[in-house]
Amino acid sequence: MSAPTDPAFAPILGHSRGKSVLADGALPDVRQMMEERAKSRPGPDVATVRDAVVPGPAGDIPVRLYVPEQARGVVLAYHGGGWITGSRDSFDPVCRFMAADSGAAVVSVDYRLAPEHVFPAAVDDAFAALVAVDRDRAGLGLPDGPIVVMGESAGANLALVVSLMARDACGPAIAKQVLAYPAVDASVERPSMDLFAENHLQTRRDVKHALGTYALNHGVDPSDWRLSPLKAETFAGLPSVFLISAECDAIRDDSEALTHRLMAEGVGVVHARYAGMIHTFVQMRPAVEAAIVAQRQMADEVRRAVQA
Repeated sequence: MSAPTDPAFAPILGHSRGKSVLADGALPDVRQMMEERAKSRPGPDVATVRDAVVPGPAGDIPVRLYVPEQARGVVLAYHGGGWITGSRDSFDPVCRFMAADSGAAVVSVDYRLAPEHVFPAAVDDAFAALVAVDRDRAGLGLPDGPIVVMGESAGANLALVVSLMARDACGPAIAKQVLAYPAVDASVERPSMDLFAENHLQTRRDVKHALGTYALNHGVDPSDWRLSPLKAETFAGLPSVFLISAECDAIRDDSEALTHRLMAEGVGVVHARYAGMIHTFVQMRPAVEAAIVAQRQMADEVRRAVQA
């Protein structure tokens, strides 16, 4: 039996009942809807906010820089959206709150999206942005201090993948991973996919559509660790993880599997599961009280990491 969702979601779930947003919507409309939702939930002012580019494997990668007064440390932020939607605009409120609440500078990475650019384009951009930021902090107007990677959903997948890549490439050094409901295994359907297959905003069809459009429909092996980081040979040597999951989420059990794997291999992990929450709830500040708490928890983890 599936868990009850928080009453705050009743209007959203009532409107979306029987629908699969990603799978059924026209992609341009879905992308525009995500950006319009972000505009309706504006974040706070930050001392410096500006758009820039960093070099990538297929040309310049757009980024947005958020630098609070007396900033210390840098957060590389990867937006969600199933690798097919989302942008620095859709992630803008979350990044503003992160910069304001943590005191760290935030770099929001506008990695390439499918179907225009399929796997591993997003991975390549995510890692290239990390390397470029680490190499040119002064040129970008970013402070010294540790680097944290942060992501939501598909963006959390990318944050974990670039942490593995950085470990294997002996840098850049990452102090912490802050992940919200990451997708970590495209090769297995766990029980939560059945429990929350419909009527919880993100549906099973949405998950399959995103994975297919990004990778699986293009001959990518679902066990490729760059798509399914849970399949990486070892997690040894990874930076510690702060992980948020949502109880009423089709990919909730990915977070459970990731937590058990991290613990088994000696990687520090704190996993906070939010009761009654659905996928993407972290973006829903201020309408959902738990989103405020979750974002502040994430910011507290970042502050501790960059001030260590």
